[in-house]
Amino acid sequence: MPALAEIFHDELEAVRRFPRNPEKAQHYAGFNVFTRSCASIIRDGFRKAGFQKIRGVFPRDLFVRTADFFMNEANDPSIRVFLLKLHQLSVIEAPQSAMPPLMNPLNRFRFLRLKELRGDDQK
Repeated sequence: MPALAEIFHDELEAVRRFPRNPEKAQHYAGFNVFTRSCASIIRDGFRKAGFQKIRGVFPRDLFVRTADFFMNEANDPSIRVFLLKLHQLSVIEAPQSAMPPLMNPLNRFRFLRLKELRGDDQK
């Protein structure tokens, strides 16, 4: 089973290998908000690594589900888990996005449980 770093490196290279359109140089043809987004690349990478229970289409739901999986369901002693809250990365290519609502109602419960594990009141 390949390491996550290797899987995600290969996924990024797959996006970069698509031919560039000189009229839209800032766009990657191998990246699509609906079918090949950051969330789907991350989800599929975890699945390739053997974590089939990681699901999600929308980024926030995916991250909550992934954190919940590793905090509560991954029974692998070789996996060490801790929670960090990171601020959104600012990049020139994309505007800052607003925090979307959790679309899956179960993820609201998971999110609250994760907050309790961290012992904080962050949104």
